[in-house]
Amino acid sequence: MCGIAGFLRFNLSAPNPNLKAISKQLHNRGPDCEGYYIEGGNNANEFYSGEWSSPEIKKALPPISGEEVYSDVAFVHRRLSIIDVSDASHQPMVSSCGRYVICYNGEIYNYKELRLELEKRGDCFLTNGDTEVLLKLYARFKESCLEMLNGDFAFSVWDKLEKQLFLARDRVGIKPVFFTKNDNFIFFASDIKTIIASGVYEPEVSINGLYLSFFFGIAPRPETAFKDVWALEPGTWLKIDKNGKETAGRYWEIPYGKPLLDLNYSDAVEQLKEKIAEAVEIRMRADVEVGSFMSGGVDSTTITAHASKFNPSIKAFTLGHPRESDLDEVQQAKLAAQSFGVTHIIERVSQKFYLDNIQRITLGYEEPFYSVSPNYVISNIVKKHGIKVVLNGLGGDELFGGYKYYQSYKKWLILRPLKGFVGLLKPIVPKRLEKGLELIQAKTVSQYHTAFFSKHRESDVRMLFGIKRKESESILSEIDRRYVGGKRFRDGFDALMYMDLKNYIGNHHVERTDQFTMMNSVEGRFPLLDHNLIEFAARLPDKFKVNKGVSKRILKDAVKGLVPLDCLYMKKKGFSFPLEKWMRDDFRDFVEDHISCLKSRNIFSSDVIDTWYSDFLDHKRSYADVWHLVTMEMWFQSFIDKGFLKDAE
Repeated sequence: MCGIAGFLRFNLSAPNPNLKAISKQLHNRGPDCEGYYIEGGNNANEFYSGEWSSPEIKKALPPISGEEVYSDVAFVHRRLSIIDVSDASHQPMVSSCGRYVICYNGEIYNYKELRLELEKRGDCFLTNGDTEVLLKLYARFKESCLEMLNGDFAFSVWDKLEKQLFLARDRVGIKPVFFTKNDNFIFFASDIKTIIASGVYEPEVSINGLYLSFFFGIAPRPETAFKDVWALEPGTWLKIDKNGKETAGRYWEIPYGKPLLDLNYSDAVEQLKEKIAEAVEIRMRADVEVGSFMSGGVDSTTITAHASKFNPSIKAFTLGHPRESDLDEVQQAKLAAQSFGVTHIIERVSQKFYLDNIQRITLGYEEPFYSVSPNYVISNIVKKHGIKVVLNGLGGDELFGGYKYYQSYKKWLILRPLKGFVGLLKPIVPKRLEKGLELIQAKTVSQYHTAFFSKHRESDVRMLFGIKRKESESILSEIDRRYVGGKRFRDGFDALMYMDLKNYIGNHHVERTDQFTMMNSVEGRFPLLDHNLIEFAARLPDKFKVNKGVSKRILKDAVKGLVPLDCLYMKKKGFSFPLEKWMRDDFRDFVEDHISCLKSRNIFSSDVIDTWYSDFLDHKRSYADVWHLVTMEMWFQSFIDKGFLKDAE
């Protein structure tokens, strides 16, 4: 797992990227080594070492000189060594034929099996890692190789013969890649901070992207809150030639509309057991120690339980509060750890730690967010214990109906015929009930999901943004158009799972988890998001997932006897910070200072901002609405004002 960036010039008008600044910004993603590939200009060599390269690489390659180096093509790679930690797997890496150069972030978990297949075809290998396997696969099969991969990845390949750049991203979007492109060049990187640090892009707000991000805490991809910055969508690839001509394709789609599997329940449980075990086992492949996040809930304890079979002494990490035990699952996690016999590490975090690190956490979000996440904190703890790889239980709720809207969906079906009548009530219904009206008025299951998932009432957001955005279609219709189109779902659960993976997992969860783990030089792995497991879960009947009020039924039955019953059937809590309490006490000055600064920008309605804050103080409005305003100002300061670059100097 690494940090990558790259540049392709279309004409002489393109600026020169600051390669050293790019590498510096990617440092936390890859502190173990540094490498460059530069083509064009007066560069006699193509591969260069840097300040953070290993001693052997510095001996083998000349040092990069200067900062804004002229290049037609440039790759920057920062390495977090996990598989084949030797210098043999240094990147950027050139193919044995000399035609292709790869700059790769991620892991190909089935690389050993793929290597055997390539060796049968006559390929020889110089390394023991997955990078060389991926490079040889691309050399043979081009974009068709993507269908063979089981992994989390974002990578680029430069074809020196065709003068063509190739970019690809894994199926679910676990490894991010962003790009900015104009008539002169394309620049891509693992995060938006690096695009800004490159010097080729001046950060500017996309009002439309920012507006959309306010509903979900992140703009629906491929859009971002930055003008002219886009995310490469999960399961897709992009080719760009030296003249800027693009060719794009999709090699995988979230499964929907597939026929149900012809399985009885007991057989489905057995198959699920096997698939989870396989997904965990293949993600234990590493040449460094692997740990596990374990909150105490069913998903993370399931992953830890399976991982302990392959490494009985695995370290499991649990985050707790010093005094707020009702907001964590420490007791359940302790019980699970004792049952598995793993090494259990519990850390309790104070509000002071969070406030001290709040600027770094804002950098991890890269777009304004309505809450605070434990991912940065727990990743920081993992790093302090010397762990480079950590397993994560994300995916269980999305694949097996764990959220409450899977339970209430059938109630919505009953109420849906009343949506016309409910619309007449809208002018007289109290604000606090508007969310319920939006749910009932949703025309489709996917719109119902969007209404449930969105964090703010649409009328409030429109008033906040005023006339800065054209008032056209509703947010429900817009997300439907972007993600659903003419798709025909098998049933309601099929649609809900698709939207969960598309607009929640793929847009928000995995991207944010990657940002926070990699800020701490830790790689996150997600066994429950193995594409084979997703494709299996998508074809299970809904009664296997939710039945008689029991959510995630089949997952719980698959791990009975493995996970303690108290973890299986406890009330879902997860881990959360007492943010509202903090905002009214120790954070209050911080909140009010940032709200005042946001008003002074004259982008949003000051009257609306004042009303939101006043309503919050009177307990008439959610703390999340106000915190979103606070993080909006922090985002402006860090990114649009480029405060993070000044802090790094």
